[in-house]
Amino acid sequence: MLATMNLNRLWKIALSVPVTLSLTVFSLLFAVSALGAEAEAEAENGEVTAEGAMSAITNFESMNLKIIYIQGIWVGLLSGELSEFTAFPAHVEVGVPEDTMVGWFGQMPSSEFFDDATQFPEPYEMRTEDGMDIYFAIMTNHYMQMETRIEENPLIEGTIDEFGNASETLTMRISYTPLSDLDEMVLTAAFPPGFVSTEPDLRFFGDGPNGEQTFGRPFENVSAGEEISTTITATFVGEGAAEPAADNTTIFIVLAITVVLVVGVFFFFIWGKRKHT
Repeated sequence: MLATMNLNRLWKIALSVPVTLSLTVFSLLFAVSALGAEAEAEAENGEVTAEGAMSAITNFESMNLKIIYIQGIWVGLLSGELSEFTAFPAHVEVGVPEDTMVGWFGQMPSSEFFDDATQFPEPYEMRTEDGMDIYFAIMTNHYMQMETRIEENPLIEGTIDEFGNASETLTMRISYTPLSDLDEMVLTAAFPPGFVSTEPDLRFFGDGPNGEQTFGRPFENVSAGEEISTTITATFVGEGAAEPAADNTTIFIVLAITVVLVVGVFFFFIWGKRKHT
């Protein structure tokens, strides 16, 4: 009798094990499915978790940093271009040194249609990590531009006063650290009218809105977190001097700014408006 009872008990236990396992597996699958549905709903509502946001970031294909002097103020024009195959809307992140004053942050359909530039909604979404202010935006166009104030004088040789009077030779130091890998990074300096640089490996981008001469040095296959730095020297050769031929192979980014944006940046920085947080 005892043996028969033990056999019945063992038989019941044996039967209950697969049933318990099945219920457990079903519960886990249901929980995973529910989490996936919740995450999908959050994404549709624009509520993305930190991990999801990182995976959703679209990297720029190429970027450009242009340094320009406007009536006593050094301004940095940071531009980015997305791949032509980018699916929109695209989530992007742009990094600048911590506490950098940002005057304008927006997008445009191409590097040639400045009148169609649109500013991203204010206050800009930003966080600070590892000494950098990282700005987030949702793009519906291929080109981005951020206009910043540069507090540290980039001139390591020569001087320029607020009226544009300059030494005969000027050397600028330009550097940038991208957040992601880039096919190309161009560091660019705008010099007053009549200045020409004859350094090798430079691209000449022509005259700017105020006659400034813009020269840039390209860097290919730049890695995320890698500081790219260079110096560019130009010498005054006279207002009527011949200029280098423009590099028409560069179908790149914004290397000039419209009068409207120049005026906007000027008043923004003059009145000392602080960066958005």
